Amino acid sequence: MYATFSSYNTSVIYIKFSEAEPTAQEFEDYLGKMKELTDNKRKTVLVFDSTATKYLSSDLRIRQGQWIKQNQEELKKYIIGGAFIIPSMVIRVVFNCILAIQKLPYPHTVVSNKEDALKWAVEKAEKALQPV
Repeated sequence: MYATFSSYNTSVIYIKFSEAEPTAQEFEDYLGKMKELTDNKRKTVLVFDSTATKYLSSDLRIRQGQWIKQNQEELKKYIIGGAFIIPSMVIRVVFNCILAIQKLPYPHTVVSNKEDALKWAVEKAEKALQPV
């Protein structure tokens, strides 16, 4: 399994990616689960744990970009934010450059560890879901 989804709390979903490169079907399954998150129409913060991830082929990166564009409105409406865990400073810099060019439809942060990601996610959720 390429991505394991678990609830950290009622508004934070933790997604851990495996070390193995996903097959095309495993990647589509991952995108299907992402779609379910917006289909349930609940405001959510996502934590993407890429600690073990080694490589994502260009075909799958392109597919992910297409999927984000196709689902941009739903992502903007229901995803409060995304925290990306990337331990390598070099890869964090590269990833931030990519996100500067291909913007996400929700606020995000890129951090080196799970603790910082979860702290950001919980704070983001609490702030966004406070009664006005």
